[in-house]
Amino acid sequence: MPDSQLSIEQLWLVAGMVEELRNHGTAIPKEADEIVRDALININVATYMASQYPRKLGRLRQILAGLEIPATVPSAYSEENQFVEKGRLGLFETTGVFEDRVLGVGLKSYPYVIDVDGDGRKDLLVGDHDGFIYVFLNENVDSNPVFGRGHRLKAVDTGEPFVVQLNPKMSFGDLTGNGVPDMVLGNHGGQVAFAPNRAADGSLAFAMSDVSFLQTESGPIDVDNYAYPELVDWDNTGTLDLVVGNIVGKLFLFKNTGKQGEPLFEPGIEIPGIETLMYPCPVFADWNGDGRKDLILGHRDGTIILYANVGDDNQPMFERHGLARHADGRPVDIGLLSHQVAVDWNNNSKLDLVVGNDPGQVQVFINVGTTQAPIFDEPHLLRDDGGELIMGVHSVFAISDYNNDGRGDLVVGHQANKLRLFDNVGTKKVPAFDSFREIDDIVLDVDKLAGDDLEARRYWELEGLEFNTEYLGNLAPCPVDWFNRGKLDLLVGHYSGLIYLFENIGTREAPRYGFGRPLQAGGRLLRVAAFSTPVVCDWNNDGRKDLVTGDLLGRLHVFLNMGTDGDPVLDGGFLVEVDDVPVMLGPRSIIDVTDLDGDGRKDVIVGNRFGGVYALMNTGTDADPRFAGIERLQDKSLFWRQLYAGLQHSKHQGLIDLWNAMPAANEPKPMSAVETSCPRVVDYDNDGRLELLLSQRYGRVFVYNELPNPASP
Repeated sequence: MPDSQLSIEQLWLVAGMVEELRNHGTAIPKEADEIVRDALININVATYMASQYPRKLGRLRQILAGLEIPATVPSAYSEENQFVEKGRLGLFETTGVFEDRVLGVGLKSYPYVIDVDGDGRKDLLVGDHDGFIYVFLNENVDSNPVFGRGHRLKAVDTGEPFVVQLNPKMSFGDLTGNGVPDMVLGNHGGQVAFAPNRAADGSLAFAMSDVSFLQTESGPIDVDNYAYPELVDWDNTGTLDLVVGNIVGKLFLFKNTGKQGEPLFEPGIEIPGIETLMYPCPVFADWNGDGRKDLILGHRDGTIILYANVGDDNQPMFERHGLARHADGRPVDIGLLSHQVAVDWNNNSKLDLVVGNDPGQVQVFINVGTTQAPIFDEPHLLRDDGGELIMGVHSVFAISDYNNDGRGDLVVGHQANKLRLFDNVGTKKVPAFDSFREIDDIVLDVDKLAGDDLEARRYWELEGLEFNTEYLGNLAPCPVDWFNRGKLDLLVGHYSGLIYLFENIGTREAPRYGFGRPLQAGGRLLRVAAFSTPVVCDWNNDGRKDLVTGDLLGRLHVFLNMGTDGDPVLDGGFLVEVDDVPVMLGPRSIIDVTDLDGDGRKDVIVGNRFGGVYALMNTGTDADPRFAGIERLQDKSLFWRQLYAGLQHSKHQGLIDLWNAMPAANEPKPMSAVETSCPRVVDYDNDGRLELLLSQRYGRVFVYNELPNPASP
């Protein structure tokens, strides 16, 4: 691993190596653990990764070189010589995408409530991680918004999606002095883009050719990484100033000393007294009805903090007042990354909260308290007329008839510690989904599941791995009748590398789950090198269910059942190999086992965090699978065009065509979900033919045509 190739991917590789050493009983030096922890927690902080990470990784190498490393601990992903030039599978093509009625955009929703079309009603704009801004128009009255199907905001000069840069946190205000709201956009690069509003009729219209970046006298405003801007008249001078949060939790005030319509900002000054929490999202409003602007702050943990203005409205000073709460005292909490807007949603003169989150949803919290003391009702998850179903960030899903009604439902794990269930409200042949519910009696909690088991607890309490569920996902469900009792139990993989069995103590039609327990293998705790992703099959055709799982290193573990089919006892396991070398397909291998080419032998299909999709075609027998190479699946539809269309500003390269590295639409290309590919092969529409379902990092589910006819060997 030369220093010139240091990357996030290599950090995952090193983290996986450390976890595999831990599995072998190696005592990991405290310094090594701290280096891995700090790097995983700061994985998205550009300054850390550019400056501190290379030096610390070099030190980690020195530490690992002094340890006795078993030969089974790999140090590199699979080499190109393990890939076959021409595979046995043909070309795949998408035929559709799952839909539901949850209003969402995918990763990192950034909402803003504003009248988009000039009809006097509040509409909703929602930015997403990739820079797109989605428009949801209000089809009801202003006091009770109801939204139609969303569409991407288009630039009026190009007709293409209006995309400036990743992570567009929006704020609006009249910076040009023409009496209409202009838009500022934060971004991943730490700068603040400015787009003047071309419309004069109360609507919004923006052109890519008008985009610039807000300046101080020394150059563009730049807060290093992840700019969260908010326009506010800080000192009541009648001119809009700018407050910008950055990834490490600092808030900077940029005073506007320009004239009306000609903004010019002073260098930023850090606002004192603000707790430094990652991804701070500032909003200013009079929270407590005292006539002074207060600071309402969202952040990574998903709660919302109030900082009361204890100065005056011309010279604000902020003091932490507490969290936004429900009537029973629980904090308002949307899970991860609270991106809030304070607005009178139902026109009753009280401030409500509209909040986006990391999974891309938008929730409304209605103030059922008073103007002086807001208290919030339970969240209302916004819905629309229908759009792309989004299961969750970096999700792993399974298709299973959860409630025995003959229809395939979606059981989903994502970055949270609960599973989601999308009930099929359509038919066996035409599946349809409306919304999701959480499977409440399965909660992955260290105190409940690890208890006094010190060995299990030490895998749960690896803070870097726990934090990294934001970038790799977490739970991986596998519904299975583990005990052959005619009802579905659940196996659940986890960032700890353990696999938990939740026994169904309810019925086949109405599952309820008992206390989870970790699986054993070879007489000890079954643990792979983090981020287990289990599936069950009869690997060796002996009539007993076996277990196959991926891990953070991208490997494939097989645990054979030495007990009975109704009372499995797993052996110590082995790794799937090609030419006597363990397969290792990038971080977090997500697998399915099925006959891909109709030759009567089980094959393996693998996705990973890099978004690739691979097949291991069985050259042995169905009872003794063996593999001679790794095949990259080929895709002629290139579904990424549905996701990544348009232009984007780069901090260093100016305007970039997001298609710039892509071939023509009809040219086959290795299948890619961009990030976090979860492949499932199933006859999802009960037409007697297998289809490939593939999800990507947002949890969209794409349906590929039935498997191609097998090619000639």
